[in-house]
Amino acid sequence: MKRVLMITLVCLAALLLAISAVIFIQRGQAPIGNLSELHPCDKGMCLFDIAPNKTTIRDAQATLKMTRSFTVANFSDSTAFKQSKPFYRVDLEPSSGCNRFGLDCTGEMRMVFPLDQNELTAGQIISELGPPCGVVPNFIRGRTILIYRGMVLYFISKPSSDAPRFEPTLPLGQINIFKNADSCEEAASKMEDYQRWRGFTVYSTKP
Repeated sequence: MKRVLMITLVCLAALLLAISAVIFIQRGQAPIGNLSELHPCDKGMCLFDIAPNKTTIRDAQATLKMTRSFTVANFSDSTAFKQSKPFYRVDLEPSSGCNRFGLDCTGEMRMVFPLDQNELTAGQIISELGPPCGVVPNFIRGRTILIYRGMVLYFISKPSSDAPRFEPTLPLGQINIFKNADSCEEAASKMEDYQRWRGFTVYSTKP
């Protein structure tokens, strides 16, 4: 009887472990909330099928047009405006000679959100992506950034405080997508004055 009980407990433990692993993998591959176009790829992040340092500028422009969700700016083919929620502007920044044909690749993508948007918040992002690699409070005045592998996210904070509290309700202001590192530790170490994630709390800035 004890032997049967032990075997049953071992089987249950193995099943729970397998379920947890599947959930973890699915979480790591999931898009961000309303931003289904932003998803993990090749140890980083992609926008639709646009991969930093791989997709040419020409192909990236074509990808945005094919979605039929963007209006291309009249001042640049590398800037487009999303016409459905969540609204944002995307800028494609070139990186020269990053493929064997010598064509300009998309080195970085900047997604800039309206200042009054409140659909995407710090709490939502962290609940879906997990803890960031690091935090830089007041990276620029009124903007605190979270560092992830493959991107950095700017959240709009109150510029009046020297030691702003990072709240889950802070709205997302901008996402910069680029190939920054192969590991979380490396991504954080490349940012000056970064701090380890300590949850939603006060992060003091250097004088």
